[in-house]
Amino acid sequence: MSKKYVLLFFLLSIPLFTFAQGEEQKSINILLEKLKVDKNDSDKTDLLDSIAYLYKDINPDEGIKYARQELDLAVKLKWKVNIGNANANLGMNYEYKSDYPEALEYFFVALSMSEKIGNRYNTACTSNSIGDIYQKEGNYPKALEYFFKALKIDLDMHNTLNLGGDLGNIGIVYMAQGNFPKALEYDLQSLDTFRKIGNSGGVAHNLGNIGNIYKEQGEYSKALDYDIQAVNIFEKEGDKGSLALNLGNIGGIYLAIASDTIRHIRYSDFKLNGKVACLKKAIGYQEKSIAISKEISQMDNVVEFSLGLSKAYSMLGDYKNALESYKTYAAAKDSVFSSDDKDRIAKLGMQRELEVKNKQLEIDKLTISRKRNLDELYLVCIALVLLILGIVLKKVYPKLF
Repeated sequence: MSKKYVLLFFLLSIPLFTFAQGEEQKSINILLEKLKVDKNDSDKTDLLDSIAYLYKDINPDEGIKYARQELDLAVKLKWKVNIGNANANLGMNYEYKSDYPEALEYFFVALSMSEKIGNRYNTACTSNSIGDIYQKEGNYPKALEYFFKALKIDLDMHNTLNLGGDLGNIGIVYMAQGNFPKALEYDLQSLDTFRKIGNSGGVAHNLGNIGNIYKEQGEYSKALDYDIQAVNIFEKEGDKGSLALNLGNIGGIYLAIASDTIRHIRYSDFKLNGKVACLKKAIGYQEKSIAISKEISQMDNVVEFSLGLSKAYSMLGDYKNALESYKTYAAAKDSVFSSDDKDRIAKLGMQRELEVKNKQLEIDKLTISRKRNLDELYLVCIALVLLILGIVLKKVYPKLF
């Protein structure tokens, strides 16, 4: 299975890659310089918010540091919106470190905060983030629940930018479930939405996702074509995390070609001189993906692509490297989703459901109380009307009393 919410590939040159990452770090450095001289707490909070968000792609540990500073300042100022934003930034940076239980905990805090203050935009964004955690955990019903929640809000708000992401996220889940027609339907809608608003990053993610669908269906040429389009965009944007995913996914395509015993594979169609060359391609791309993923602490990539790397080495007869790759896979897997982590995520989900139920109970109690008060007021009004009517009748018809 290819990594979802793909991106793509191609062996970009090291100088180009380094330059793109330098540009991203340059933006962070400018914000850090502003942070040093700015004395206004309001401006500082906004700067910390941007810094924490940008760091998630290249150094999530630094992102966590600045998100905590943002949270401390927001709490001091009693700014609920910024408190929610800081928790969301903490969630995103922990997610990029593949610490999903910690990420989910912060996302739930951010969601509760946005719901309390009626910020529907942030509610939709955080719902998407929570859905992404459940999707990575493999809890697809929960993932769809939160993705569709975000979609409904964004449709109501006519939020075209986020709408593209909502549709793409739903497509990812359907692909993971093996429902490729449904996945393609949502991914194509997402792609069209992003193209209309000129969002190149969104376009690239969907090109990669569509490539993944074609790979799973055995249409390898189409898969490579879509992935190459995506990688060209990510090369320009310097998105390190997306690049790592796409490198691994491309390696997965070559591994799938070499492993396919059902279709009649002609290696010349892929400009390859046989199965060995194909496997070497798979190894090259997945090794690059793993190296970058380790650098930016995206251990979920290491899990998936180390397993593929082990298989590729084994097919080549290189059992020593196959075993080493499998050891890497096993160690990374334990660090990403241990049984304790899964239990913690389950408990967090139950706590969230209990919180929602308690909130609904409070609403129901208030509704009942309000109805009771209205009923009592109604009875008092009737009694007053009858009393006044009695007084009037007594004056008009004294002989009756």
